[in-house]
Amino acid sequence: MFGSVRHSRAGPVRGPSASTSIAGISLRCHEPLLRATSGEKHHEETFVYRIFLVGVALLVASHPAVSADTPSIVSVSAPPDSSDLYAWAFDTGIYSITFPIKDPEHIGIGYIVEPEPFHRTWSPMTDFVMHDHMYVAPGVPDPRRANITYRFDAPAKISEVLIVQHTNGIAQVEGFIGYDEKQLKSIGFANSTLGANLPLGENTFTEGYRDVFRFDRAGEGKVFLVVITKTPLPNGYAVYRVYPRNGDHRPYDVLRSD
Repeated sequence: MFGSVRHSRAGPVRGPSASTSIAGISLRCHEPLLRATSGEKHHEETFVYRIFLVGVALLVASHPAVSADTPSIVSVSAPPDSSDLYAWAFDTGIYSITFPIKDPEHIGIGYIVEPEPFHRTWSPMTDFVMHDHMYVAPGVPDPRRANITYRFDAPAKISEVLIVQHTNGIAQVEGFIGYDEKQLKSIGFANSTLGANLPLGENTFTEGYRDVFRFDRAGEGKVFLVVITKTPLPNGYAVYRVYPRNGDHRPYDVLRSD
């Protein structure tokens, strides 16, 4: 759920220290306080400990930290009354929200970018964010309703979106990006990983399926618009979450007060 993340730090550990460096990362750490009486056993334990440090260093090197300068999402919106059945936006009537969150009881459409939990059993009755049945053709939702706009506090590079699918979810989207909502440029269409031309029908996706939609090309800007262009169900869709992501497959977080 949305909220502050608190970090705790352990107190200092007293004892002899050692340092090592790998992949350009210098580590300085303390040897175990409990030393073996046998010199041979001590050397063996020290060797294993150093191997552990090397593994940690490689893990850190392969997952670079997110810079403090990473753009944050400052608002999310969908057209007013663009959901016609139970969903966070429909139930609360909140189709636009700014971040940081001021009232955790009134988030509405903002749940579209709620950080993913480690594990969740998605429920159609409580977790939909958008849910609509207004279509211009079978499998083609009304584009004036089926869209989401994200605004950032700094230029963001967008390459893909991660969609958490309902069984009757989304087959294709088109992305638009720029610095002015009236002058957005298309970055192309993106299709479900299940295929570019999914047949019309019910229950195409597994509930909660994490589906990555990659655009034809990346784009950069402070305003990003996603338009839902195709769905497998001829006359309806619902969605749990839609996360804009950069070229490193990292989702953008919302602006936080902490």
